[in-house]
Amino acid sequence: MPDAAAPTPPEPGRFALGPDGLLQGANARAAAMLGLADGEAEGCALLALCPEAQPDGRASAASWQAREAAARGGLAQSFAWQFRRRDGTPIDALVELEADGGAFGVRLRDLTALRSAERALRDSQARLQQIVDHTSAAVFAKGLDGRYLFANREFGRLAGRPPAAITGTRDVDLFPPDIAAAFREHDALVLGLRQPQDIEERLVVGGRERTYLAHKFPLLAADGQAYAICGIASDITGRKRFEEALRAAALAVSSAEGEDVFHELVRYLATVLEADVAFVSEFVDESLTTLRMLAVILDGRFLRQFEYPLAGSPCARVVGREFRFVAQGVRSEFPQGTIFEAKQRHRGQRAEERVDRLVLPVAGPVAAPRAPRGERQRQRPPR
Repeated sequence: MPDAAAPTPPEPGRFALGPDGLLQGANARAAAMLGLADGEAEGCALLALCPEAQPDGRASAASWQAREAAARGGLAQSFAWQFRRRDGTPIDALVELEADGGAFGVRLRDLTALRSAERALRDSQARLQQIVDHTSAAVFAKGLDGRYLFANREFGRLAGRPPAAITGTRDVDLFPPDIAAAFREHDALVLGLRQPQDIEERLVVGGRERTYLAHKFPLLAADGQAYAICGIASDITGRKRFEEALRAAALAVSSAEGEDVFHELVRYLATVLEADVAFVSEFVDESLTTLRMLAVILDGRFLRQFEYPLAGSPCARVVGREFRFVAQGVRSEFPQGTIFEAKQRHRGQRAEERVDRLVLPVAGPVAAPRAPRGERQRQRPPR
């Protein structure tokens, strides 16, 4: 079966331009491009169909005169030019200008659709760049040779380089050999399976090891072949730390009995999480408005149990809902008095300033309320 004939390119627009800068006639294609009705082209000033300045900032009048001078000197002139219809619509064109005695012959090819597509692409790329640069996740793409094609601002922070300086580098150029080797091994797995994978990866940031959950997936061409790999990595160090701490705490208190379970639990949580304060509490009665401490530890010392209202405390956002970690600003969230005044008395004014940086697992073990109990002895002397 014979190949289909290639489409015929549209006829270019043509017009003649006199030495006075007035059009001396135009074909239908040129008139349509410039928004001129039949007969309007004759005697129309060229510069009346141009903006005062071209997109490069140069004045249209001076720029066109320079082109005419070059054409008179025998230099071929082919250049991008922007016209403007009388209704203000910009028209991008490729212009070929030839000297013909004292006049000029002008050929036009409409580039408006192409320029519009280019502008739309640039706008889309700019929007995408803003999105990925303002996310807290590290976003990146690498070619099959392992060289980075793209990196967002957060990835640049982790790698210690501006994103633009990362393009073209490899993992071994940015990270220690063992970490770079692990990244490449994970990349090979994703490319081999040709399926997205969630992989935990470690990275040293600011001298401290962090754990990231990287969602990596292959980028596929139209023929289904992978040509790159993309990744989105989120810091899960805090979550991993809590998971491991709670798992270890469960094992550590498994041998404790009765009320000692709560004391051993808060002691272990405070130690493993390096927290200044840890506690376990329960509701006082069926009104579910007041909580009573079952065990509370402050700076390694157990405090006597006390009661506090649920409303206004961080526990109100935890009980019956979800586990919550307050990394800073704890004092502003918790009612005045109770453990924070005890902390101030225990350490003085300087300690009060530190309390805003408490790492506090707030009421984690009481995510679901316990049934109120009868009176019983819970007091445990401070140690």
